[in-house]
Amino acid sequence: MEEYRVQLDELKHRAILEPTSDNVVAYMEAQAAMVRQAGLFTEVWQRSLFANPSLDANVDRPLSQIGSNLYQDRLDVDRDAAFQTATTERALMFVYDGSPSCLVCATQGEVLQALVQQYGVSVLAVTRDGIVLPTFPDSKVDQGEVQNLGFADVPSPFLALVEPRSGQVDLIGVRPDDPRHSLGSHSHHYQHSRRRTL
Repeated sequence: MEEYRVQLDELKHRAILEPTSDNVVAYMEAQAAMVRQAGLFTEVWQRSLFANPSLDANVDRPLSQIGSNLYQDRLDVDRDAAFQTATTERALMFVYDGSPSCLVCATQGEVLQALVQQYGVSVLAVTRDGIVLPTFPDSKVDQGEVQNLGFADVPSPFLALVEPRSGQVDLIGVRPDDPRHSLGSHSHHYQHSRRRTL
């Protein structure tokens, strides 16, 4: 392949530097042969994909509009099912500052309220500063539980998944290698505070 490319470049350079009819025709013929070869390769590639659909990336990630829509619909159904399963086995804890200066807190509260409406998710909302967001009027005021769970250094807002039976608390959006990811050692404190506040 490299030899053919070098030869084609040589013919092109000769046709440019010495633009005689013979030199230009020689380059054009070589170029046409390369285009025919590329066309043959493309044709064999397509036939091979039809014969071996497992090699076609479009099967997993379709590019056509209809295929893309079907793929997205399938992802949505899978995501919804996974979310339903996760939230029936676990609860969401939403810790925020209600102060108007925390615009992200208010926005995340609105998104979570939409999840509550759509999926019936159980959310334990905890306000750090005592100011309650309108989207979660039944929020609990933090009375040291956030610190007891080891979350004092985690900025607001944050979400955690809570497994009520074991009391294991996993921060959402924290890498698994981050020591704050799984705080099972704080489970006793969480179970105690959960029983007390709910």
